[in-house]
Amino acid sequence: MKIQLLLLKKNMQTQNINPQNAFIHCSYLINPANPTQKTYNELECEFENASMLGVYNLVLHPGSCKSLDCLKNAANTIKQVLNQYPNITLILENTTRIGSNLEDLKILKEEISENVFYCIDTCHLFVTGYILDVEVIDKILNIDNIKLWHLNDSKTAFGSKLDRHEKLGKGLIGFENIKKFLRLPKIQNASFILETPGTNATRSKEIQTLRKCLWRHGTTFLCYY
Repeated sequence: MKIQLLLLKKNMQTQNINPQNAFIHCSYLINPANPTQKTYNELECEFENASMLGVYNLVLHPGSCKSLDCLKNAANTIKQVLNQYPNITLILENTTRIGSNLEDLKILKEEISENVFYCIDTCHLFVTGYILDVEVIDKILNIDNIKLWHLNDSKTAFGSKLDRHEKLGKGLIGFENIKKFLRLPKIQNASFILETPGTNATRSKEIQTLRKCLWRHGTTFLCYY
């Protein structure tokens, strides 16, 4: 693993990727709401790998459980690990489980640390019953606390709770709604990552299409996949 990390770090340098502008996504299999030693070890490994790479923006799904102590368990697990890595900026992502209610993300931030931020996935937002309304999101989370957006369309219906990403404009959110959202002044300095299905070539075309549409309206757009 250490050799792989060193090779990845060298590749980032070769590609002139600034680690301060990069993001790492923790394994989807880690469930902070399940407070076991295995969970703790897996999460600690993600933090350690990020530190070795010098990439300090770490995106994490808060997890899931049926217990009433779900949020408390997740907060305690995350806090234990985060306290050992003060250089890491933790970014909690909204999901179809913990975080399907944006108020839960707000509670987790308050329980863990002021130095916790959010990643908002547009597909997850849509299927958990939120439209792409920045004013609503800003009121709950404060838009300044959103460090990253995952830009995806949705294969499944509004409020369905089924997480199925789709290519931009091919899903039920629709290209026009995505364009209107991206033109909003409050998110002009935001970072976006595409998680749409397909290949790097198809995602590159999606980015070019977005840039052309937004450029006509005087909006610049930086997005990665």
